[in-house]
Amino acid sequence: METENLIQCLEVAFGDLDPPLPQELPHAYTTIEGSFMEMVRGRTWQQLRPLEWYIPDASDLVFLSATAYRYYLPAYLFALANREGDQPYLDGVLDSLWYEGLYCSSPFQRELWEERMPLLTDEQKKCVAHFLVEFLRRTDDRFLGEGSNRRRLETMLKKYWNACL
Repeated sequence: METENLIQCLEVAFGDLDPPLPQELPHAYTTIEGSFMEMVRGRTWQQLRPLEWYIPDASDLVFLSATAYRYYLPAYLFALANREGDQPYLDGVLDSLWYEGLYCSSPFQRELWEERMPLLTDEQKKCVAHFLVEFLRRTDDRFLGEGSNRRRLETMLKKYWNACL
């Protein structure tokens, strides 16, 4: 899918979401330290562009509540629409979109995933799946073995996301 189509997909699928209230940002079992909350306060996910001006990496993604995750995920995907966003955001986004793998095999990660995925509409899941297909298309790490993003993306798509296309 062309970059313009991926971005349009985000706008259509996620564009009308209301921002979470400040108390809805952190997951119930965690706290988010000031920087993320300060950077997103008063901004829509569309206003977090370029994302690196506001959020340096995807490390806070795991601490977001399901509602906040659904709202801010498109900001990360938008940053990943072009390959330049891969370095700071790709691993964190992939960790959040599948609960098994080299970096995220904890029961907590699966619980988060199970809380978050039901909040995504079919249209939102389809949009995310298109992004994953694009990530797979542009990933060339076949020689890195089991921990490669290629293998990881193939597994994610096979076990869950292909059904959303």
